[in-house]
Amino acid sequence: MHAIWTGYVSFGLVRLPVHRYSATEEHGTGFHQVHARDGSRIKHRRVCESEDVEVPQGVGSVRTAAPS
Repeated sequence: MHAIWTGYVSFGLVRLPVHRYSATEEHGTGFHQVHARDGSRIKHRRVCESEDVEVPQGVGSVRTAAPS
């Protein structure tokens, strides 16, 4: 495979060669927050303050309300 960019990274007296290659596959990056005590995943849910019910994504209008 041919490098699309070649250069060097220098740290004081140390000079490291660097080669950049184009990706052959598309990968997404996912990060999960984990509860330290038991290792379970932490999830975030959208909840209506006044009704205390979960609101699914894409439901209702989204607008920024002025703080009261």
